[in-house]
Parts: sequence; C-alpha cells; structure tokens
Amino acid sequence: MKLFKLSPRDAYALVDLIQTCLAVTQSPLLMGYLLPLLIGRIVGLPSGELPHPGPGMSFTYKVATDDGVLTLGPHAFAQAICAASTMTQRDLLAAAARGLDAGAVVLARLEEDSRIVDDRLASPRHYCELIETVNRFEPLEARPRSRALRPRASDPPRR
Repeated sequence: MKLFKLSPRDAYALVDLIQTCLAVTQSPLLMGYLLPLLIGRIVGLPSGELPHPGPGMSFTYKVATDDGVLTLGPHAFAQAICAASTMTQRDLLAAAARGLDAGAVVLARLEEDSRIVDDRLASPRHYCELIETVNRFEPLEARPRSRALRPRASDPPRR
C-alpha cells in the first residue's frame, strides 16, 4: 500500500472494490492484474492505466511455461496481462504456445476455465468494464482520498 502512496482509507476502499468485483463476477479473478487497475483508479488514473509502484517492490511473479519459468515484477506482470488482453484469440494461443509471453500464457490458461468464458466481466480482457460496473455502485469520486474523514453527501449532518 505504501508503494502506491495509499492511505488507510484507500485500503478500505480497495478491499470494498475487490469484494464487489468478486460479488459481481462470482468467478476467480486475476489479482496480479486487477489490483493494479483498482489502485490506479483509486489514485485517479484514467481507466486501464497501470500505476507505477515506488521503489522497494521486492516480490516477483513466476509463470511456468513448457520451456521453463518466466519471472516478472508486479508492474511488468500487469503490463504483460494488459498487452495479452488486446490480442485476438488466435494470436493469444500462438503466443502462449511459444511460451515467451507471460501475459499470453496466463491469459490463455485462464480462458480455458469455463467460468471465466461464461462471464465476460470475469475475464481480464474486460476488467476495465468490470471496474466501471462496480464503480456505479459507489463512485470512487464519492470516496475520500485523504486521511481526513470527509462525510459523503448522503451522510446525515453532524451535530
């Protein structure tokens, strides 16, 4: 959370968004891609834009392929999924078969899961649309971005 300069209140909003995404899709979600998109949305980036974490990010994702293991940092992993999500199905399967594109490998495996194919919002290809759908329940613009507690317009006045 500190890497993206999120406040404790932002953490609460993030968990709320994750829960709502899960409730809407009722399917497994690729958190390595969804989390950066949600964080980007919370910090005010345009839809689909990935935030850059600050220094100190020390974990990596490992994607097993037929030829070995691809290792990526969190931002590179999210970018790989983002790039793969724009591929046609034919290009995606070809890239996954070559095993050189971690995003294609992960996305192709996910799309084999019938639950994701049946619910288009559960596919990483449609996470931006999922976030927009979830945002309709309580727009992020209505959530405070600072540590100070700011009441929402719907809150009753304090006495």
